[in-house]
Amino acid sequence: MDVDIGHVNISVRDDAAAARAPDSDADDKPAFGWHTDSYAFVCVTMLSDCARIIGGETAIRTGTGEVLKFRGPATGTAAIMQGRYIEHQSLKAFGGRERISMVTSLRPKSPFVRDETIIRSLLPITPKSTLYYQYAEYRLENLEERVRH
Repeated sequence: MDVDIGHVNISVRDDAAAARAPDSDADDKPAFGWHTDSYAFVCVTMLSDCARIIGGETAIRTGTGEVLKFRGPATGTAAIMQGRYIEHQSLKAFGGRERISMVTSLRPKSPFVRDETIIRSLLPITPKSTLYYQYAEYRLENLEERVRH
């Protein structure tokens, strides 16, 4: 499926906003709310220098409801997570001029591994004829592979 195989998140502040100190609870404010992803796995690559950034973590909600925060990877490194299954959000980043990350969507290669790819989050941003065609083709190709083996 060629739809939403990746995207770039960009947050830019002017110099005055970047220099301003955040509120005491600012590092708990979301930049993007709680969600799960369309694909089983996501690879998040940090493209910005995070050395002076306060906040900007990825928060995940565990099965018990506990929220854990993980610091983003260093510039040029990546983290892979099961974004389809783990409820998560990005927290606001302060202290830096910009925060740029690249998210690449991944799925299991084997057609025999359970695939719970969904298209709900893609509906508002993708032409429906393109989305439905590619999704149906993708599912039928997986089915064909299963039958062949």
